[in-house]
Amino acid sequence: AAAIAIPILFSPLEIDGRFCWDAELRSNTLLPNVYRLLHETRPRSGTPDDYLFIIVDMLRRDSEQLPASTMQSHYRFLNILLGDKLEHDQEAFEVGNAYLDGLERLRALANDGPQSPLTAAIEEEYQRALAKRHARVEFMHISRKQFKYEYVSRDFDFSPQYIDRLIGQGFECASKVMDTFQATSSEHLPGGFAHATTAIDGRLAAGSA
Repeated sequence: AAAIAIPILFSPLEIDGRFCWDAELRSNTLLPNVYRLLHETRPRSGTPDDYLFIIVDMLRRDSEQLPASTMQSHYRFLNILLGDKLEHDQEAFEVGNAYLDGLERLRALANDGPQSPLTAAIEEEYQRALAKRHARVEFMHISRKQFKYEYVSRDFDFSPQYIDRLIGQGFECASKVMDTFQATSSEHLPGGFAHATTAIDGRLAAGSA
């Protein structure tokens, strides 16, 4: 209801006696909500859950050149405002990943030695982490280089040729990122990741045939 009510540019919207601005100002993304939904609906297991979030970065804060027109400035403003929205949410999940990784290493070392009060304390903390459904969350960012004059074409060009060009670029970028990600993060990848990689490679092969 208060979407696009950006301070300074627009007045707040009053709802039930409360003044509301655009939610982007307070909450960067829906990622915490998605994680909470997975947390509440997935069945429990004997090990921490592993989640992989694939992020398609449509807008970017960095730029290779300064805007030279009003239209370019508008598009640049959108990139600065909406680009890299996961930055803060991702940092919180990375802290949780470090906690789980450290706890599992301690548990493995403790189980290799004689039983002691420290071993029992580590196991108790590990079981507490399982009970709270702590999960390891990996992020894979897929980004693309913007086309020349995209600040115009993105709003006005809906031709099949332009759409095919975007789709082809998307598959190419996704394939490169997935290959790199698979090589560096194979330990905790979900089971369906290999199938997704195969599907994208097949789509690229079909497109180049």
